[in-house]
Amino acid sequence: TPEEVAAIEAEAAREEVPKATLTKAMNALSARLEKLNMGDVNMEFIKHFTDPETGEITMDEAKYNEDLQKIIFSLDIASDGGRLGEAETINNMLSHMDHEIVHAMRDLDLINEQEWNELRRFVMRAKVPKAFTDARGQDWIKGETWFERAKRYYPERGTEGQVEEAVAEAFRANELNPSFIKEKAPKTIWGKIKNF
Repeated sequence: TPEEVAAIEAEAAREEVPKATLTKAMNALSARLEKLNMGDVNMEFIKHFTDPETGEITMDEAKYNEDLQKIIFSLDIASDGGRLGEAETINNMLSHMDHEIVHAMRDLDLINEQEWNELRRFVMRAKVPKAFTDARGQDWIKGETWFERAKRYYPERGTEGQVEEAVAEAFRANELNPSFIKEKAPKTIWGKIKNF
């Protein structure tokens, strides 16, 4: 069918990320992990993620694997199928790491329960800034909280999983541009984690 031919041609047009870019990306990611005092977290690059049930390619940017204490990055997503340049690809990976690192912090008990409860309250009430969604190239809904956004983006996750995703996105926003997060409590908690 024409759709199948188009899919095959699109896949063939995807370029592999050059090894030099991967080396620079690994160095930048390692430096970020060291800055966050998380140098023990491992990293891996894969072409893309697939749905374990259907085998179909997913649009996942990156995932934190608790069993391996590893962040796994999708090269296809980070490089937009090989169409982005080196700097854009590396910046995308750093942004993906800023999200996934919250999952690692939670898994490694680097955020205590009192801090987590404060972050939970924050994502339940704080509104997602339009400038953040614009910077990410995503849709914005006026008045939507971080938690409501996570419910929309991660409907398959339970409430606790959605809270964690909301905190991860808020952390990504703070790392992208500290002016995106106005409240003191999350900044204080994240600062403590980054400086212990």
